[in-house]
This record gives sequence, C-alpha cells and structure tokens, in this order.
Amino acid sequence: MKKEDKKFLIKSLVVLAMVLTLFVIVSLNHINNEELLIGGDRDEHGCIGSAGYSWNASEQECVREWETGSERYQVTNFQTCIDAGYPIMESYPRQCRTLGERLFVEKIN
Repeated sequence: MKKEDKKFLIKSLVVLAMVLTLFVIVSLNHINNEELLIGGDRDEHGCIGSAGYSWNASEQECVREWETGSERYQVTNFQTCIDAGYPIMESYPRQCRTLGERLFVEKIN
C-alpha cells in the first residue's frame, strides 16, 4: 500500500470516528432532553413529581406534603380553583374541576 493511500485511509477513519461520535452525542442529548422535560413526569393522578407534588388521598389533590396549614394552597372555591391553574369549563355558569375531580361552580349574582 502506498504511503499516500495509508494517509488517506487514516484521515478517512478519523473523520468517520468524529462523525459517529457526534451522532451519538446528539442522539443521547435528544433522549435526555425528552426525559427531562419539565412537567413531563406526571404520575397516574396527574401530579408533577419534579415540582414536589404527590397525591394526597385524604385531600384528593396533588400537594407538596412538606407544606402544611396556611402554607399549603387550598382549593376551596371557584376562584381558588382558577388561581391554582385548573382549567375553566366555558359553561354557564363557568365551572372549574381539579385533578381530584372536585367541581367548583362560579356564583352568578
């Protein structure tokens, strides 16, 4: 084999190795980004574990167990349901339903 052919072969193998390494890095980064999607780790009750929420059966809500009393956000009426970020059903009167399936209806004066 000629000296020039050996150099070409070595250069080609180095470039191929670099391309494969780059492909592996990009692929792993893509997989890790999907797994680390914020809010993408909801459990069977819809609680977001990465935000510290877990299901509390007695309250029938996703809660942060270390928060107690007035520190824990309580959904007790239509307005607090909206403030907690639950979806509003555009009915008349409007309704807001929590993950625990509690339903709060807007009071119309």
